[in-house]
Amino acid sequence: VLLADERTGQYVISSDTWNCIWQEVAMLKRAGITVEDRPGWQNETSTRLFSSEMLEKMLEELNYLIDKYSDPEWSSNPLAIRLVALLLEDQANIEDELVEVSSGRKVLSDYDFLGPKERERRTKEVENASSAANYESTDYTDFFNNMHTLRSKNKMKRVHEARDARRQSRMKSLFVL
Repeated sequence: VLLADERTGQYVISSDTWNCIWQEVAMLKRAGITVEDRPGWQNETSTRLFSSEMLEKMLEELNYLIDKYSDPEWSSNPLAIRLVALLLEDQANIEDELVEVSSGRKVLSDYDFLGPKERERRTKEVENASSAANYESTDYTDFFNNMHTLRSKNKMKRVHEARDARRQSRMKSLFVL
């Protein structure tokens, strides 16, 4: 169709070369670098988790589709029957993952797929932790050193005053006799 269209035909490569291009680009990977070519790409995406919020939304969508294609109007359609079977399988897998994430057996990281509520909760945690860290990291050394010095001076003053009072008292008692 595109080859026969006068607007696109001059830009479409002949179907005779498609197999060769597929072999070079897809099979031998002689094309440009893609996301999949990044080091560790497979590990990054294969270990990402979804938050409970995201999993619950997925289950809502799956339930909608299961209900829709389980309807009697679709019961004679083999594709709808197969689709419902696949959706039920996905539903079971997602429910299992939801249990693991909700129970804490799978711990989410910031690189996982987080819903808006989970991201907001994490942001508040970070803000609270940083404000607590700022409070804890405030250096009160000078304040307490000054307080210690002042208390020490006051104590020494009281000690000297008490000593002087005792001396005067002794002196008075000596002169009274």
